[in-house]
Amino acid sequence: MYASIIFCVLAVLLCLLDRNKPSRRFGGLEMAFITLMFFLSIRYGFGNDYEGYLNGFKEYTSYSFGLTEFENWASLQDRGEYGFVILNKLFQPVGFFGFIIFLSFFSLYALYRLIKTYVPTNWYWFAVFILAFNPSFLIIGIAGAIRQWIAVTIFIFTFEFIKKKKILFAILAMIIASTIHKTALAIIPFCLIPLLGVNKFSKLKSIIIILFIVLWFIIIPRIGYALFLPLFQSESMEYYTGYMAQDTGFSIFGISSLFVIGIPFLCFSLIKRMSYDMRLMCLIMLCSVFFIPMVSVNVMIGRLAWYFSIFSIIVYPNTMELLLYKKQRATVWITVSGLIVYYVYLFIRHFLDPIWYDTSYHFHTIFEQPWQ
Repeated sequence: MYASIIFCVLAVLLCLLDRNKPSRRFGGLEMAFITLMFFLSIRYGFGNDYEGYLNGFKEYTSYSFGLTEFENWASLQDRGEYGFVILNKLFQPVGFFGFIIFLSFFSLYALYRLIKTYVPTNWYWFAVFILAFNPSFLIIGIAGAIRQWIAVTIFIFTFEFIKKKKILFAILAMIIASTIHKTALAIIPFCLIPLLGVNKFSKLKSIIIILFIVLWFIIIPRIGYALFLPLFQSESMEYYTGYMAQDTGFSIFGISSLFVIGIPFLCFSLIKRMSYDMRLMCLIMLCSVFFIPMVSVNVMIGRLAWYFSIFSIIVYPNTMELLLYKKQRATVWITVSGLIVYYVYLFIRHFLDPIWYDTSYHFHTIFEQPWQ
């Protein structure tokens, strides 16, 4: 835990070097991501799924099917996600550690590119703080749920297609992502968001969206299991049923709801003042609220929120910048301070949780092992 804290705090502090300075080719943000890259690249046995991915890599690379023999590769994976199996095979020459280093770079580069493009330099530190200290992103997501985070990263890159209304390209990208993690198929309808008239937001439309989300948030934990029962028939999905929110870092109701729902709504309330790209990201982020309450039904469905909530690293800092422009400094101070306390609490709680303690509390590196 202490190593994780040191790397994450260092990344945030490095971003402070960019405050009150124009964007530059190499500065604190770049050093912050190099720090996080080093942290993720040298980890060994970190997270509950690491051993499973390591053993899977050894198994998948032991076969010699042709890369286009999709059915054979699919037979090696419980859910037929042959894309991930083939990806393992492609990285056989550099070993599992090389595979992890590449995936760490792939995910972090997508996030770096987003922050560099859309976040004001004064708020780099806040964007990196959310990424590093919200355990759902860096620790559980990128470092742990490797397969799904590849799909999430593809969706992040797909934003360029979505904002330009190249819907077919976006859908194709998510179909490819689904060969790595099938949850990507559920994201395809959300590629149509630009067709909803992002530039036109009447008060009535905004009120209807908010009321619908609130109603959804209240109802799903009560009737969700019966409503989505057909989805839980397979053995792989039954494992997650009733798992509740033990690995999500929040409860459905209570003080955390102020952050899980309240902050996205605060961002949404300022959507008219946002640029087109930022409006689109705000709506995408708001979609996470639809999936968050479903962790009480099935944690895997709740994890669909990752595809959308990751955009909070962009939308939150920009919302704070808008509030400063409106001279609402007290709101900014309360919101930022609250989020810092909340995410630090979730971060520490994650490492002390019995579910994660054995594989996350003590940080081991690849230097302790022969190259695999």
